[in-house]
Amino acid sequence: MATVRVGLIGAGFIAELHATALTGVRNAELVAIASQHGERARELAERFDIPHVEPSGETLLERDDVDVVTLAVPNDLHAALCIAAAGQGKHVIVEKPLCRTLDEADAMIAACRDAGVKLMYGETLALRSYMVSARGATTTPSWWSRSRAGRSGSMKPRGSSRAACRIEPRSTAQKASPTPTC
Repeated sequence: MATVRVGLIGAGFIAELHATALTGVRNAELVAIASQHGERARELAERFDIPHVEPSGETLLERDDVDVVTLAVPNDLHAALCIAAAGQGKHVIVEKPLCRTLDEADAMIAACRDAGVKLMYGETLALRSYMVSARGATTTPSWWSRSRAGRSGSMKPRGSSRAACRIEPRSTAQKASPTPTC
């Protein structure tokens, strides 16, 4: 299996957790980190042997040696960075919450779908053994499938107990106007 080259955007606590987790993934290589907090990014780069430190997420996205980016940044930056990453042909891992609004979620999903890249939502609790067991032992909770007068996407469980859920976008007629950029 080929090595997946990962770029980490963010240098806070969550970024450190992602870096720690990625060092345990056999076919993943952290190749770059970006943060507006340069000193913290350099510290993480040194600690996790990440060879390149970029001054911004946008410059990291321009790198040809990055296949996937993990967004460990404040929530209000998720949508814009995800859409920019998809535009650069990068697969995207987004730390929870996915974004702030359903319109942002629709734009993120559409950008990744149109670019032919994968979008992964990092909801760690959904894969914890006690959550998987609880889901199997109970009926479907009321919040599992949502609908607000046709305005929202719906969250539906996938077939496997290891996969949490998938977000389905609203119809094209209901989608938001132009997507944000970085």
